[in-house]
Amino acid sequence: MKILHIASIGHRATGIGSVLINLEKSQKVLCQDVKILSLNQNVIYDDIIIDTVKNIKDFRETITEFKPNICIFHGLYYKEFISFYKYLIKNNIPYLIVLHGALSKENYKHNLLKKRIARFLFIDKFIKQACSIIYLNKAEYKNSIVPLINSNYTIIPNGCNIITNPTMHPIIKNKIELVFIGRIDIHTKGLDILLNAIELLTGYSKRIHFSFYGVGVEKNVTDFKENLNKFNNIADFKGGVYGKEKDTVLRNSDIFILTSRSEGMPMGILEALSYGVPCLITPQTNMVDIIEIYKCGWVTDLSSMSIAETVIKAANDICDKKEEMFNNSLQAAKKYSWKEIAKKSIEEYSKYTT
Repeated sequence: MKILHIASIGHRATGIGSVLINLEKSQKVLCQDVKILSLNQNVIYDDIIIDTVKNIKDFRETITEFKPNICIFHGLYYKEFISFYKYLIKNNIPYLIVLHGALSKENYKHNLLKKRIARFLFIDKFIKQACSIIYLNKAEYKNSIVPLINSNYTIIPNGCNIITNPTMHPIIKNKIELVFIGRIDIHTKGLDILLNAIELLTGYSKRIHFSFYGVGVEKNVTDFKENLNKFNNIADFKGGVYGKEKDTVLRNSDIFILTSRSEGMPMGILEALSYGVPCLITPQTNMVDIIEIYKCGWVTDLSSMSIAETVIKAANDICDKKEEMFNNSLQAAKKYSWKEIAKKSIEEYSKYTT
């Protein structure tokens, strides 16, 4: 099968970028012919070929040369996608859309007027004419407004790389290291509420510490750092982290924390679990089932008081059940290996090809 992925990646590290480079490699291992097109020039991922497509002319040339059996759009809010999907329809090439959390009920409330206009003018038609919508899990499907536009759907989760030699990090002097690794988006990631929770926890600075790693829009990063400065005895901002440095951070973490307002299926959680790091999450991450089934973390309501109380509980639990939670986390990650996700994706894509 010839599979064409279409996205906007390569100018900075993103969750979608991480998904695509791993999915592409795993699909190729299964003998599929796979290509990635991006609206941005690739300056981040140096171990994979990502072709840049700037306009419909570039897109037509790629379709003529590559002759895909199916195209997969990753995301919604790109004006170029509109001319692209129309060209695919004219040429009888099926396409699917992976939402990656777009148009969840919570996400839709943010910049509501702009999204309503975009839906009316372009987005709804783009969604309606897709063969199917790909959701990352049932929770994303249930929390999305998209089924009202196109009821056809399939579930293909995100995946993770299985770490070959995970080692359990010993807790030193009962000091618990909680780590956030992700985009510094204060609203979407619930960082404003997490900051309020940290303020409630300042009396526990001898027992717990928060480390924040990430990049984002300059204003978001600046505002977050300024708000975090008053908690320098309990929390620090350490910027972006990648490669071997990220590997070291995860190996030396006790708990991964993500208190988002809206997500699809966060790569950060899966990655943390693959290192044996249990996760403290909000229901809006759409990963409660994994945490509860495998007993590999904690779920908190999206409120500062609930987060603070859950952090204290997690700190006590991890001291008492470190090895159990380490093994549970690894077991959960195995279900979502990229090899298994690639197999699932090919099975689903083949339903829409002739």
